[in-house]
Amino acid sequence: MKRIALLGPRNAAFNLLEIMIVVVIIALLISIGLPAYTAIVKRAEWSKVQSQMKSIVTSFHSYGAEHDGYFPPAWFPAGKPAGSWLDTTIFPYVYPESGYTGKDTDGNSIHYDAEKGTHLKDTVFVVKPSVLAFPKEEDFYNHSFLLNRSLVAEATATNPDFAPRKPTMYEDWTSVMLLTEGSKGDHNSVSVSDLSQLDQGMKRYQGLFVHFAFLDGHVEQVKAADVKLMKKITKGGGGDMAMDGWHAAWFGFTPERMPSATNRSRPVNY
Repeated sequence: MKRIALLGPRNAAFNLLEIMIVVVIIALLISIGLPAYTAIVKRAEWSKVQSQMKSIVTSFHSYGAEHDGYFPPAWFPAGKPAGSWLDTTIFPYVYPESGYTGKDTDGNSIHYDAEKGTHLKDTVFVVKPSVLAFPKEEDFYNHSFLLNRSLVAEATATNPDFAPRKPTMYEDWTSVMLLTEGSKGDHNSVSVSDLSQLDQGMKRYQGLFVHFAFLDGHVEQVKAADVKLMKKITKGGGGDMAMDGWHAAWFGFTPERMPSATNRSRPVNY
């Protein structure tokens, strides 16, 4: 009996040591696995953003099919300043059963900035990585996408921002960007002259890249270095600062409008 009594504390000590070893092993596994799991979740969210953008591009083409091939203008006359393409035209094409038309009872476009885009919440127009990166941002327009305002409008248009665009004027739909990401700026649109808005878009992805959705519906990750280059060349003008062919094509510059090319670098498609 004495021997049994003497072995009791030793067994308890060994049991405690075993438990501690198991706890350490579990902690190590968590420390190794958590970053990998987090990375998988992030990539899943990024992939979802790509799907959202493709869906919106499809809706633009659906709109065009009913409007003689024209895409909607970036802005709509609706109070001061202008309303967004997002409210007045494309939203109903993504959610036709929602009853949301972006118009009042007289058929006039409504200015929705005062609502901070709350109707966009939980729709394809809201980017979850943006919500996670800026949880205090209450304006859901800033969590959404930007329309390329530099697409060529009708030659007779007195104000291109209010003029519809016809994508069929571009031969290569794979190289012309329709949508990107960033702070809403001029009503969820961006022009080649103000690329600083894209900086906010990159912050959604730890400053690594921003998404571009092209006319043909494919999506590319445009890296920070490319965005920096675009910002530099649009400020500089000619010579080494001239916009290269690919970057000019991204924003819808036709050969007649194309600045001189300095290099032909381009990101890789998905």
